[in-house]
Amino acid sequence: FRDKPQAKAKGLMPCAAAIAGMYLIVGIVILPPVELSNQLYLTSTLLVVIGTLFALYSALNLGQSLSMMSEARRLVVRGPYAMIRHPLYLGEAIVLVGLTLQFFSLSAVLILMLQCACQVIRINNEERVLLKAFPQYRNYMAQTARLIPYIY
Repeated sequence: FRDKPQAKAKGLMPCAAAIAGMYLIVGIVILPPVELSNQLYLTSTLLVVIGTLFALYSALNLGQSLSMMSEARRLVVRGPYAMIRHPLYLGEAIVLVGLTLQFFSLSAVLILMLQCACQVIRINNEERVLLKAFPQYRNYMAQTARLIPYIY
């Protein structure tokens, strides 16, 4: 159902980063939950819900270009991709911060940091692949933020 990739990241590292970036979140939810105040629990829940909805909206905009591995099928610049190059990762990061609050511990923070590092590796891999497949991606990069408008 999806288009054939025009370019792919090669090697073990991009594959390992993609798998770790997708599944490290499971490491947090198997930790014991902590007792939270009602306000902190509400904040955590809102982060999880908002992040999930934003990630879903981003994935729907990717459509048939969605892939776990770094592959270039089509250049998507609509929806959240009009302002942010990697909104799906932003949504996932928001969810992960919300979950880290619910399972707050040194282990949860370490998992959060490792997952963020894997996502940065994935972003770098994807941008290399997209630049190779789509020369116009360089202009798109100049006009959009990586994750957070006006910041990063």
